[in-house]
Amino acid sequence: MRNLCATVLTVLFAFTSAYSALVAHWDFSDQTYNDQIGSLNGSAVGTVSIVPSGNYRFDYALQTTASANNANYLNIGNIGSLGIYTNSFTLSYWFKASQATVDAGSGEVWESYSGNSSVGYEGIQSVLRKTSQSSAGKLYSVVAENGTTSTALLNNGVLADDNWHWIVIRYDGATDELKYFEDGVHIAYRDQTRIASLATEAARDARLGDGFGGLIADVRIYDAALSFTTDANSVVTGGELSEFYSGLPAALVAHWNFDGESYEDRVGSNDGQPLGACSIVPSGNGYFTNAVQTGSTRNSDVFNVGTLANLNLSTNGFTLSYWIKHDPFVNAAGFVDVFESNAQSMGMRTTLRASNISSPNRAYTSIEGLDGADELLNGGTMADGEWHWVVIRYDGETDTAHYFEDGHFYDTEVGIFTLTDGARKVYIGNGFDGLIGDIRIYNGPLSYTLNDSNDIVGGELDAINVPVTDDVDDDGIPNTWEELYFGNLTGAVPGDDPDADGHNNEAEYIAGSDPTDPASYFAAYFKADSSLEWNAVSGRVYSIYWSSDLISGFQCLESNVVWTGSNFVDAAHSADSQGFYRVDVRFE
Repeated sequence: MRNLCATVLTVLFAFTSAYSALVAHWDFSDQTYNDQIGSLNGSAVGTVSIVPSGNYRFDYALQTTASANNANYLNIGNIGSLGIYTNSFTLSYWFKASQATVDAGSGEVWESYSGNSSVGYEGIQSVLRKTSQSSAGKLYSVVAENGTTSTALLNNGVLADDNWHWIVIRYDGATDELKYFEDGVHIAYRDQTRIASLATEAARDARLGDGFGGLIADVRIYDAALSFTTDANSVVTGGELSEFYSGLPAALVAHWNFDGESYEDRVGSNDGQPLGACSIVPSGNGYFTNAVQTGSTRNSDVFNVGTLANLNLSTNGFTLSYWIKHDPFVNAAGFVDVFESNAQSMGMRTTLRASNISSPNRAYTSIEGLDGADELLNGGTMADGEWHWVVIRYDGETDTAHYFEDGHFYDTEVGIFTLTDGARKVYIGNGFDGLIGDIRIYNGPLSYTLNDSNDIVGGELDAINVPVTDDVDDDGIPNTWEELYFGNLTGAVPGDDPDADGHNNEAEYIAGSDPTDPASYFAAYFKADSSLEWNAVSGRVYSIYWSSDLISGFQCLESNVVWTGSNFVDAAHSADSQGFYRVDVRFE
């Protein structure tokens, strides 16, 4: 035998941060409140904890109990010790909170602010707005100059949506410019000058999550204004800021699954409005319980789900995922709409083509840009009485649309998509006369990996295509087996014998044989050397029984023979002139 020797090579090296200006960093990676760069270790006040973040960029996050101010927070030093001063600074942090959490607490993410109208204000305060306030859900960051009533209000989008968001407040002391960023986008209209001198109260405490209730993570402070470059859409694409930010993962911003026979949006506030002949029915699909069914009258029977702006279907990127079921068209004219947000030669529209049009029974998605050019995304036959999964994925960075049907990549178009009319309504199933289920909208392009056959085998798209039950028709035969042999989740009736080999579907499932092949079934054979053999299948165990006359009953000779053994020698009855054997099979 040749001995194998494994050599472990350990390489030691010195590491210097690319950001010499990083003076404080709390990432909670060691599940402590310690500053990972300097000596500004945090001090917990009240109910404060470190919890898993659920974000791939950082493992842990800070959570404080929702409350009024001055009760639950992490004290991380003061303005002077943190380097947030008159020279230059960059403050960067991530947070996550729902509107309900904000309403229950203070909404304060960052607090290093003091003063009043009489003596003036100074410092920085970042607070999520409550439902009772104007601009509910927006993050208001106030930066106040030393000892004056002059303040800069930094804000942009609604961020109290239970998703992670990245905030950067950047001050350049050389130019006296204050710049604000949300989720990697420079909010240029909020730029300010002569507003961020923080000099008079350097000893002021800085607090994280004072009564916040949500999560805060990866808090960084630099004593310089980090460099950055942006593209035409103000997205950070270069410079020091871009090096520790690679874009937000796409978030689910709308989801209609019709559970509880409700039209409400499960993750947002875009509750659907059923119009005309529109109802919720059982789906018969293992991936979701219910579906919406609309009638056949166009512009009357429809499920209205809001507008393009509300749904975050924009030029930045999105993923639209839904399931459809429609019978084949017979002598039908025209088309029916699955998804419609098209008007004045702009937008997106998916239709099923009727029998009098070329490529009948296929779904055609038209995407029209500002120039009126109409690009088509399409795949295989969809109107066949079965459920089909459709995904339209748009990547705003590359201006590329991708089209998938039933987990297979079919088509792509480049340089064609611009959505400028955010008020345009979005209709689901306009005169569709079929079923639509599990409608999902993400605010970015979901990742995916394909095999050599262009089928989805990994990534975020693969993760959302998961059955809600292993046996949708509750017949004892799992979805995976029925789909493998019958092409759908309900096709295998347990007592039927479609290949007429004498073994019904239930028996073939247990035995591990092919219910569509008459030559595939479970069988055992007696050999001249008094041994039994059978066609063993992985994951099964076998028991052998013997009877002398079929009247007195069977006695067990051997039980629980694992599938790796496919024979048994019966030495006890080798001299008998007559006998009968029975071999039973069951799951391991």
